Amino acid sequence: MKTTLINLNLLLSLALPLASFGQTASQASSGDPVATVAGQPISEQELTETLGPQQSMQLRTQEYQAKSKALESLIRLKLVQAKAKKRGISPEELIKREVESKLADPTDGEVEAYFWGQNQTGVEKFDDVKQQYRTSLKQLKFLKARQAYADSLRAEFDVAVLLRPPSVEVAYDPARVKGENPEAPVTIVEFSDFQCPFCKKSESTLNDVLTKYRGLVKLAYLDFPLGEIHPEAQKAAEAARCAGEQGKFWSIMMRCTRIRPN
Repeated sequence: MKTTLINLNLLLSLALPLASFGQTASQASSGDPVATVAGQPISEQELTETLGPQQSMQLRTQEYQAKSKALESLIRLKLVQAKAKKRGISPEELIKREVESKLADPTDGEVEAYFWGQNQTGVEKFDDVKQQYRTSLKQLKFLKARQAYADSLRAEFDVAVLLRPPSVEVAYDPARVKGENPEAPVTIVEFSDFQCPFCKKSESTLNDVLTKYRGLVKLAYLDFPLGEIHPEAQKAAEAARCAGEQGKFWSIMMRCTRIRPN
């Protein structure tokens, strides 16, 4: 029973970073400066702009991953609590009945395999630490079994994860959008180079997608000429833009396809 209580408290502690993130977000949105120099404030927005889009996105992704991991732990905790309430017992008693009581002790073979997996240098002798590794392996199996049990409760209770990964809004020219439905729910943004052989290979796949999901997908084109390796790409992009001003961007692409790569 004592072991179960410790493990449930550990599960609860895994959710604490979620609250910390909430405090950070509140502070960031308050508009307070992050520093002052000679009485001049440095804002959160200025700091973010200094980081640049790539590093800023990496930080947002890391924050999302940490939040997502903490959220999964919190969801499992809530599921166990909901199941325990439904059965009229405590969460600790539920875990004891459904997980701990059904968990078999590790066999000698499992303990030895676990020992060699953790002790590859051979510093320790197996017989001297056998019981320690048995206890450690049993604890590990218990944690995995408890997690699996909590996950199985998702089929019994409604769970909706509203946390979303970070995204970036990509602006594009509406005049260079291909597809039957300009309001299609899915937009593919192609960063392309007229002299790139790999861009040319992707054309048939993109056209197939537009045909297969007609009305549901549209394709937006953005210039990405790699002048260092494709010397004619920049001029080709400029010519295509001129054609686009006359409403003929896609027609010139169909006629000229791609410039032959070097």
